[in-house]
Amino acid sequence: MYGKEKTYQAWNGIDGETMKRNRRFNSAGAIYNADWSEVIGYYDNEVDDYQQNHYFLTWMQDFGQNWKSNVTLHYTKGKGFYENYKQDEKLSKYKLTDFPFTRTDLVRQKFLDNDFYGFNIDVENQKLGNFKVFFGLSGNTYDGDHFGQIKWMKDYDWSATDYKYYENNSLKRQLSAYGKVLYQWNQLEFFGDLQYRYVDYVAKYLPNGENEDDDFRPFDATFHFVNPKAGVNYKLNANNIFYASYGISQREPLRADYENIGNEPKAEFLQDYELGYRKLGRFSMSANLFYMDYRNQLVPTGRVNDVGTPIRENSGASYRRGIELDASYQLIPSKFTVFGNVTLSQNNNKNFTEEDWVNGGIKSYGKTAIALSPDIISAFGFEVYPTKNLLINFTNKYVGEQYLSNTEPADGKLSDYLVTDLLVRYAPNWFGLKKLEFSVLVNNLLDVEYESNGYYYEGPYYFPQAGINVLGGITIRL
Repeated sequence: MYGKEKTYQAWNGIDGETMKRNRRFNSAGAIYNADWSEVIGYYDNEVDDYQQNHYFLTWMQDFGQNWKSNVTLHYTKGKGFYENYKQDEKLSKYKLTDFPFTRTDLVRQKFLDNDFYGFNIDVENQKLGNFKVFFGLSGNTYDGDHFGQIKWMKDYDWSATDYKYYENNSLKRQLSAYGKVLYQWNQLEFFGDLQYRYVDYVAKYLPNGENEDDDFRPFDATFHFVNPKAGVNYKLNANNIFYASYGISQREPLRADYENIGNEPKAEFLQDYELGYRKLGRFSMSANLFYMDYRNQLVPTGRVNDVGTPIRENSGASYRRGIELDASYQLIPSKFTVFGNVTLSQNNNKNFTEEDWVNGGIKSYGKTAIALSPDIISAFGFEVYPTKNLLINFTNKYVGEQYLSNTEPADGKLSDYLVTDLLVRYAPNWFGLKKLEFSVLVNNLLDVEYESNGYYYEGPYYFPQAGINVLGGITIRL
């Protein structure tokens, strides 16, 4: 699979006052006058330019007596950069000191050059008496170089195309093994699974690549995770199932977590409790009660880094609890179906604290809502087949209000919103093709003005979303 994208950057967001005047304003690539009071132009190539190629080789084997396996080798190559026009920059930030001037305008490029490769092995037998068994082993390596270059400098003939003002490497190795067993006893099905994960994560400067002004700091971390899960399904009949489960899940911090916060991030620890019911048939529904008890959950702080990635940090004790409801009804079987789902939840830090930059020390906020975590999410609509080859899907999505920061600032909240999407798909039987399909997706059909994300830095910043927009597609299968 081959993928290539080149998009103009739009990850800075805009403050509330600017959004009232111009929802389309984008500061990325903006060039200002001498006193920074007015935008006088834009840099045309303020882009994110990235290419990624995926290679897979899969071998599926049937050994007989219901034993089957699936072995996959994979390799992904990624390389690209994002380019920025930087105005009145200090040359010392780029390790340039022997110049007749200390500040100037320049164009920089920050590169990623990475390789991701590994294997997955899965073995199963779903008819081993009253048992179903599943086993797996996987291992992979991510090897990524990060480096920065200067493309152009104002009033200077820059030609050092191989000059790197920072260069570092991240190497992440993972090994994972799991086993899962299901046992059928009359109307009861018991299940249990156990996963072990080993993670070794090292980030370091390459020779001559150190730069104190770069957003990077070396780290070396090793994790051993044991994640068990157990539960039971009770089949009242073929179409009515009750279930309950308990599981533990642990997850390591990301590279961005190490780079974006001043202290060493901790691994997340989660205990997950679930109790639910599923009904199948012309009227289908499910209800799931959940309680997710976290220790050191990595929650968004409300801030972002210089490329719009949310900055996360451990919040101590926290939880997410609620109910998920899902239902559909075939008004006309195979012709007309209405559907809907809703998640009602409470997502809270038990005692959120952060450093008090004004008075010093640590400030405690007590129980607060987790940033960017709405208490209600819902989708509802209908799907109809006017003819055998024509599908029309009409979906509404509602998202409740949410705070931009864990401190619940009065001016830092995203309003709730409701958007409508329309999908039309037509699959004519032309030219003897097994599958020829045309599709048109109209997003935000009612042209609603809304913001689905944002951040908080001495005030709220928002990411206004597009109004009505259309996506078309053609699928051909020979």
